[in-house]
Amino acid sequence: MGKNDDGSDSMAVQLVDESHWDDLVIIIAVSVQSRRKPVAPVGCGTLLKQAPSCSTGPRLTCADSNQFHVVCLDTSPPMFYMNDTPHRIISLVEKWNHSEGTPHVYSVPV
Repeated sequence: MGKNDDGSDSMAVQLVDESHWDDLVIIIAVSVQSRRKPVAPVGCGTLLKQAPSCSTGPRLTCADSNQFHVVCLDTSPPMFYMNDTPHRIISLVEKWNHSEGTPHVYSVPV
């Protein structure tokens, strides 16, 4: 963290080298839509409280993404950011993890 109010002197510091993540594989599935995603009205949802505290790492990221989509549905009018494709990907990921007996794959639909 820098000292300037505008953050212009903030710098990232590498904590581990690239070999630390040798077993990490990231797959990005892009679902193309012809329509634009809606913009949320300000202050209209009631569900966003705080980040889940019982999770860390990938699980926290997935929980945060899931909460985001629930909050979108909680707006008035509700916003539907996900179509059928991300729902199918989430289902596939859940089935894969269930067959492995432990989470190996995480999905973060945006």
